[in-house]
Amino acid sequence: MKRLLTMALVLAMMATMFAVTPVAYAADVAMNITATPAEDGIDLFSASFTGVEDATWVVWTVYATNDTADTLDDEIIYVEQKRGNRAADEGFSFTFDSNVETALKAKTPFVAEAKIYFANSAYNTTKTGEYVYLPYAEIQEYIRELFDMGDGESISDAATKLGVVLPSCYAENDAFDALVIDCLETHPNYTDRDYATKKETTYSYGDPTTNIVPSVFYDDIKNAVLLTAINSENAESISNLIQADYEAVGISAEDATWFSGSPNKAAIATKLAGFTYETPADFVTLFKGFVFLDELKLKDSVDIIAFIKDAVVDDLGNPVFSYYPDETDDYIDDTPTPFVIDIATFDSYTVGDDNADNLEKAQFELSDDDSYEFLEDFKEKFDGILYDFANPVVPTPDPGPGPGYTPPSGGTVSVTPQKPIVGEDAPKFTDIDNVGWAHEAINTLAKEGVIVGVTNTQFQPEANVTREQFVQIIVKTFGLKGTGVKAPFADIDQGAWYAESLNIAYELGIVSGISEDTFGVGATITRQDMATIMFRVAKYLGIDLTAKSYRTLSDEASISGYAVEAVNTLYKAGIINGVSDGVFAGSQIATRAQAAKLCYDLREAK
Repeated sequence: MKRLLTMALVLAMMATMFAVTPVAYAADVAMNITATPAEDGIDLFSASFTGVEDATWVVWTVYATNDTADTLDDEIIYVEQKRGNRAADEGFSFTFDSNVETALKAKTPFVAEAKIYFANSAYNTTKTGEYVYLPYAEIQEYIRELFDMGDGESISDAATKLGVVLPSCYAENDAFDALVIDCLETHPNYTDRDYATKKETTYSYGDPTTNIVPSVFYDDIKNAVLLTAINSENAESISNLIQADYEAVGISAEDATWFSGSPNKAAIATKLAGFTYETPADFVTLFKGFVFLDELKLKDSVDIIAFIKDAVVDDLGNPVFSYYPDETDDYIDDTPTPFVIDIATFDSYTVGDDNADNLEKAQFELSDDDSYEFLEDFKEKFDGILYDFANPVVPTPDPGPGPGYTPPSGGTVSVTPQKPIVGEDAPKFTDIDNVGWAHEAINTLAKEGVIVGVTNTQFQPEANVTREQFVQIIVKTFGLKGTGVKAPFADIDQGAWYAESLNIAYELGIVSGISEDTFGVGATITRQDMATIMFRVAKYLGIDLTAKSYRTLSDEASISGYAVEAVNTLYKAGIINGVSDGVFAGSQIATRAQAAKLCYDLREAK
């Protein structure tokens, strides 16, 4: 046992004596690129690495590419490899000859890639960097020309020297060039590069927080040109930019094609021209929203839900575009918010046989509203529909007239028949301010002599309506005529002011009594009875009662069976409304203002 312990101790000491430095982790590897102009004008590029002391191979490759995410099929411009730790001791130094310089200028950006292999393959790693090749002397010449342009010089002159391809929206004139320079000197995204004051300094491929990085400079020039064109406030320029420079500005080919064929192209371009943008991405965000809203207007109600689902999320359920919370401001300076609508909750309320009415209602309400100016307008409507689904109104049925029933404070008024004052001399009622929704109906029908006030100045809009009063109003509203048939009801005074209208309505099948021999003269009329009479008038006159919505009434169960068809038909046709959203209150006593409004609206529908 003692010998075994001694041997173990010796082995432990030997392991300590011969211990080696642990292999670097891939995460510890760093790659640094520098470039120094040589006397002959050709740049000397150097690549140095840290954390590769124990590397077995370092392979350095330079690709010309237009897709920095995938270099597999790209042209290799330069490749070199070093073995062992000499990569760390010596780094790489190599000179681009004139042919390589020409190739890099023509194929920017280029990607520098190093693959580092360790003895333990678990630590292998790849480091990449993206660059735009702009020789230093020419960079400084370009910047000086940009900020100190003389007569006859332009941005395009310097761009041509450097192989920088400007977007086609570039307008070669002094005014446009001045705006591009102003953008570079003052734009919030560019001021940290301090172009105006650094024009006399030497630029390098060094730390991007302290020096101009050529790839950033290259993009800034293009973006300054784009922003100048985007912010031109000229709808025609905006339209041309979307169709000719869609790739440069970041618009998809599909959206650009859609815009070119849209009948609303001019209107959308005018909207887009009304804003000032911080970045091209801001412009694209707003544009994509307009694409969605314009296509939305073209969808039938049955297609609209499927279109929305396909348009607003990708295959993973992520939002595909954004909107600005304050995009009605004159300046687009807020961070776009992802356009998120709650499709899952929406489906929970609309999918399945039990929710068919909800789906029809949502389809109609989303497609019937063409007032969406911005995405946030549509989102507000969509969220409102969800809220209504989650918070349905369940009204307490109104018991209507019955034993012990007390009329509302408005009471029933007796209107003494008189020769109406019509035309512009008709009475100006002073008590209808609180029923603004009925102003047009009351004033119009009063001028026509269809309705009269209690006095020349008092209409008493909240007072109850009797059955004979409503019949008189609707017969006169439509100018209905009879042949002299007398209604057989015992409670009708054939010499009274209402008798002629009641006789006409009875002959035409528009009214019936509350019993075989009683009409109900003097009794108040309910909202559902009023709707029933209106429905019969509409059918008699052939008024179109095609449904314009799929909305339903939450208190349908409280409507008397004889009135259900009339109420629902008129409600879906948009001729009558409830006392609140989805609540008709059929047994509620009708008011004088309601009677005038409904008769007028039915006539307008005709």
